[in-house]
Amino acid sequence: MTTSNFSEMWLRLMSDAMRGTADAQKAMRSLGEVPASPDHLSQWMTQFMPGMSMPGISRSAAPDALGDWLEDSWRMMGVVPRYRYLELLERHEILRSRLEKAEKEIRNLRKTTFATDVPKQEAQRVLDFWENMLQETIQMQSGWIRSWTDNAVDEQMNASAEASTEESEKVEGSKGEEKKG
Repeated sequence: MTTSNFSEMWLRLMSDAMRGTADAQKAMRSLGEVPASPDHLSQWMTQFMPGMSMPGISRSAAPDALGDWLEDSWRMMGVVPRYRYLELLERHEILRSRLEKAEKEIRNLRKTTFATDVPKQEAQRVLDFWENMLQETIQMQSGWIRSWTDNAVDEQMNASAEASTEESEKVEGSKGEEKKG
């Protein structure tokens, strides 16, 4: 690649990766495997985009700009990098195991309290309170996970809606000018 225009080189790299070029696919794969730290991005740029400069951006700020560019590209395409997916999957497994432990503990407590002389109404009230609290926690955590995964989709939809609204306004404005003329 002989161009120094970052945008053009980035798009060529993506195009080559889609066509199946091994080096381009390796470059794209390496961006999604680990979190994009400035050191990692500097090393990546040196390896896959040597001599590249980003217009209006100093060499030291280029990795941060590339990271922003990368995040915007992923968001636009609706892609979740593998390292983030694995992170969310791990969190999900932890929450699921905690839920199973808590449900098992609730069942054990119910068995224990009904077997002893503790007044049933009081024990039932405490257990119901604990179960409700657990359910609320699970709902909040599920909401967080949904919001993390839905944010990218919502942002895309909002951006496309704004673009179509702006386009409609331009078309209506040009029609109004034609009628005046």
